[in-house]
Amino acid sequence: MSYQFEAAPLYEDETLDHEVEFRSALHAALRDNRCLVYIGWHHPVPMLDFYSNVFSSIIVVEAWAANVWRAQAAHPHVRLVHADVRSFQLPLTEGKVAIVWQQGPEHLEKRQAIDLIEAWKTQAHTIILEAPNGWREQGEIDGNPFETHLSAWSLEDFLNLEFRARLFMNPEATGSIIGYWQPTG
Repeated sequence: MSYQFEAAPLYEDETLDHEVEFRSALHAALRDNRCLVYIGWHHPVPMLDFYSNVFSSIIVVEAWAANVWRAQAAHPHVRLVHADVRSFQLPLTEGKVAIVWQQGPEHLEKRQAIDLIEAWKTQAHTIILEAPNGWREQGEIDGNPFETHLSAWSLEDFLNLEFRARLFMNPEATGSIIGYWQPTG
């Protein structure tokens, strides 16, 4: 089964070997955890099915009620939490926790997102983030106000947060930044 990390295109000066190495590191970072917390949901997420046998629990945190119902129908094996990411408490009793926030940080004001990520770093074992590279205009989608973009992100932002990160480009867009963090030492 394929999922979003595997679909990212190469950018001009990147070789397939570099791409495979980075994706392998992402997989390894995830597999070293007992619980996966996936932030936000807006369509079926193949990653949740792909990793269903790896984690003892998978939790999806979603703020928009309509998406919670859709997520439950698409992924009956996961635990759904209807909550705003800013108020959600990580399940620290679940063992090592991995957080995946794909196309998410841009939905908060930048300072709010940075503060949230820094707080997670004191509790989580792995954090994987993905955000559009630069500003990408977006308002509500299907009436969901949480889809509005409120901040722009750069590769430098990820590096300043101590993430191992890559910029993935494609000819039609400004690309996306994907990064992961794990505690050192």
